[in-house]
Amino acid sequence: MKILKDEIRNHLLTILKKHPLVQSNDAISRRTFLDDCGVSDIADEFVITEPPRVFVRNLIRILEDREKQCMERCLSFFLEKLRGDYDIEDADRERVKECILECKNNSKQDSGRKQKIRINPSMISKFNILEEIVHPFQREIDSERRVLSFSFGKYDYDMCLSYILDRLVRILSGEDSESAGGLDDWPPELKHITINRDHIKNGWESLLTTINKDVLGVEIDKWFEVNQWQDLLICVWNSSSTELCDNRTMADIAESLWRHILNRLSSELKNRGRYLIVFWINPLADPIDIPGLENFLCLNPPPRFDVGHLESYIRRMFSINKIFDERIDTFIETIKKHDGDPRNTYMEFKFFLRDLQGGI
Repeated sequence: MKILKDEIRNHLLTILKKHPLVQSNDAISRRTFLDDCGVSDIADEFVITEPPRVFVRNLIRILEDREKQCMERCLSFFLEKLRGDYDIEDADRERVKECILECKNNSKQDSGRKQKIRINPSMISKFNILEEIVHPFQREIDSERRVLSFSFGKYDYDMCLSYILDRLVRILSGEDSESAGGLDDWPPELKHITINRDHIKNGWESLLTTINKDVLGVEIDKWFEVNQWQDLLICVWNSSSTELCDNRTMADIAESLWRHILNRLSSELKNRGRYLIVFWINPLADPIDIPGLENFLCLNPPPRFDVGHLESYIRRMFSINKIFDERIDTFIETIKKHDGDPRNTYMEFKFFLRDLQGGI
């Protein structure tokens, strides 16, 4: 049974066919790809060394059948994993997101088969394993400084966006129950920009030009004159393509741009009582660290989750939210098998919450 419409399916097949591990016809690369996407158990259900066109067609067919049968390792699970893949370009990542939405709308996960439970998705990012990030971040926000810069990375794109950044933004908004409070005025303006080849080649001034012209529509200091009662958050993402900016180059760009911003805005924003916060995000690579740079802090997430800590957190959060479901014990046992691996644990958590809500 087909879950995806033909047009969306064709887009997905095209994305999969050009994946480096799919283009390699050898069994090791293909098994690595399936394992990265959380469906390694599917490898014995079809010939994985077929040409890319045949391989991806058979893969999607089997995953759609699993979706119809309401199996855990199904198409929607696969797509969530794929979305966070390092080798997926930004434009393709958006296509995968469309596939996920289409899959949700058309899957046969029968709402009557399982009880739907109302759950706040932020339950994932509230997991306190982020205390290594949250506590130093909160200290900086509570300081008298108004122009602040932070870097983080290590995890994949989806985790950096939906796990780390989500938590930090909720702290700033004052919505995080375990933090002291956020900015005085909310919401701020939130802007995203990705470092590209031109920025890598021409340096920080090229990035500043892009921020001024394409992101803000005006020079950054003028932006605060126009938006007198708003704070500004800027997320600078390292590219997810093959043109990935190396750490040294990204650090050089960040340092020069940040010194320029501090000289232009530090005193002015303090007088205005406004915030400018810049996040430098480096998915699947170490966050840039620039020791001694004023108002700049590197936030280092843990390399592995504490499984015991995670289990107690899960049981406590479900109890607080009055969620009692027989699947929770099975979920915890599955979580333990990942031995604290951040990406697999996070994806398992995310998929489980969606499953509890009836696949919504």
